[in-house]
This record gives sequence, structure tokens and C-alpha cells, in this order.
Amino acid sequence: ADIVFEWSSAAGDVELNQILRTFSSSSILVPEYTLAVGKTYEIMCSVHKSDEPSKKSVGTYTIETLSSPLHASVLGGGRVASVESEVVIDASASYDPDVKSPGVDTSLQFIWQCTMMQGELKSICRDANGAILNLTSGRILRFPPDFLIAGTTYEFSVNIFKTGRSAGAVAVVQMATGLFVEDATLVL
Repeated sequence: ADIVFEWSSAAGDVELNQILRTFSSSSILVPEYTLAVGKTYEIMCSVHKSDEPSKKSVGTYTIETLSSPLHASVLGGGRVASVESEVVIDASASYDPDVKSPGVDTSLQFIWQCTMMQGELKSICRDANGAILNLTSGRILRFPPDFLIAGTTYEFSVNIFKTGRSAGAVAVVQMATGLFVEDATLVL
């Protein structure tokens, strides 16, 4: 006689029960994003011989889902940039792996900080007029041409936050005089 495996979960988990009923072996695979973050699930497995369904053995498994770590990413650093060009520091690629939907996750919060270095001197970031940089709480920082100081290295760090979780990333840009290939524009 064959061994029969029957999987199920609590009555309220309709979608999960539909998935579990498709399995007839000793192991199951629950597709990603099926289980909600921060929830506890009880999954039952009933095992019996196909010719003796009344003689069952039932095992219960408790699964607690946890939040994944946030992923912070910053583009626009790791380079020398001209003071004559716009400088863009972009954290738009940061994300919460628990969010399935495409597009912008508006529940992520961004906090930027900046440190500048001129030689051995490290201080809070300032613009070419000596004013402290006013960093936004958005995903992208934009600095127009002639705004940042030549001969200065700027270290931009972003921390992203969401419901008790955080992650950080850094972008370093060294400002110099002159024009670089990134400033080139192709006109046809």
C-alpha cells in the first residue's frame, strides 16, 4: 500500500490551504509572498497508508515568519566628478524584499548624512558658498553645477527605515575642476 500525505493549515488560511492540498509527498514548497510577514502559521500533515485511512498519524508544524533585512543601495558614488556638472546621488534602488509589488515602496523612509574631507580636515558638508548642505529626505540628491567644492571629497550616506528595520549605504564623490566624459552630450 502507498503512503498518503495530506497537508492543511488553520481554517482561515484559504489561499495557503489551496496550495497545501496540491502536495501529496512528504515535503512541501510554499511560494514566496504567500505567507504574511510577522504572522504565525500552523501546518498539519496527516500520514496514513492508502488501504488504512483510519490509522492516521498527524504532525503539526508551527512557522513564524520574520521580516527580511532592508536592502540599501546608492548610485552616483565611487568617482571623480566635475564641479561644472550636476551631481546626482540616487538611493532609488533601495528596497524591502518583503514587498512583492513593483514600483516605489512609499513606506520606506530615507535619511541622508554627509561628511566632506579637504586634505586631512573632515567636517559637515558645505556648498561652494560655505553654507551647510540641506539634504532632503527623498530617494535622490541633486546638486547643480558649481554647487559643490572642487578639491573636496564628499561622503554621502543614506539610512533607510521601515517598521523597526534599517539599512545603510554610502557613496563617495571626489569633486575636481575640468570636464569629464560624463559631461559629454551626444547631439545627432
